[in-house]
Amino acid sequence: MLTQSLTAALLVLGNTEGLPWMTPPWEAITNIHRLPWLTIDGASEDSPAPFVQGWTMQLASKVKAFVEKVWTLKKPDAQDTFVSTRKADNHSTGHEVWSKFVKDNQGKWGINQIIDDILYNASQSPQSCMISIHRNMEEAQILEWQKSLAEQVLGLAAYVGITSLLKPDVG
Repeated sequence: MLTQSLTAALLVLGNTEGLPWMTPPWEAITNIHRLPWLTIDGASEDSPAPFVQGWTMQLASKVKAFVEKVWTLKKPDAQDTFVSTRKADNHSTGHEVWSKFVKDNQGKWGINQIIDDILYNASQSPQSCMISIHRNMEEAQILEWQKSLAEQVLGLAAYVGITSLLKPDVG
């Protein structure tokens, strides 16, 4: 089963209706209320970015260019490779700023604890979940713990319409 790093997943999901960044549960977790890389037209490069403390508009623009490059890569493994590879190119600054942002904040957000709590409440271990997903992915669209995680982190925006099916990029 292919998985993506948190650094890559947060970018890739940002291209799916703004998930997770535009959902109330995620906003409450991160205290960021829009896509972090959004910029304001006409603002000077040295003015503060609107949603990430410590970023300037110039840094937010560089992160945005990096994000848009990741979005052009359609395969998750290509996206993850691009995000995890450090090389000097037009996206180096955006890449470094984004990676540092995720690294500096992921502990504050408590994502691992949220996942641990959901797995514990479902009487699952990470290993049992991975085995179960691998064996049953074709038989069942999604496991109950995945729905719990998606709902806690993304809220109702994780679902297709008013159904109980998770959006493909979420599941």
